[in-house]
Amino acid sequence: MKKPVSTDELRRLIDVVELQLCMVPDWKYEDRDSWGRHDAGLSKMVDHLIERERGRFGKLRMDDRFMTLAGIRTTCTSGLHGLFTNWINAAKREIAARQDDAP
Repeated sequence: MKKPVSTDELRRLIDVVELQLCMVPDWKYEDRDSWGRHDAGLSKMVDHLIERERGRFGKLRMDDRFMTLAGIRTTCTSGLHGLFTNWINAAKREIAARQDDAP
């Protein structure tokens, strides 16, 4: 069994994911090309997290995706943006749980 990452490392990874997510171009319904830029930005995030942070990604079924980073696994049916947001929230809950368990 792998040793859990430290709370400081978890905070660093939250910062990494939040910063990368902020850099993904927005998309607008009326601008079809913006979706391609948005999707490419999310794909770059996946590549970065796999190559530099040892993240794992995959699909469960049609639109169900999963992500594991720092021992925290999340799923989402609404795409990569939702998957990253779910992971951030799960990581923050993990930090809060660690603080609640501290003596």
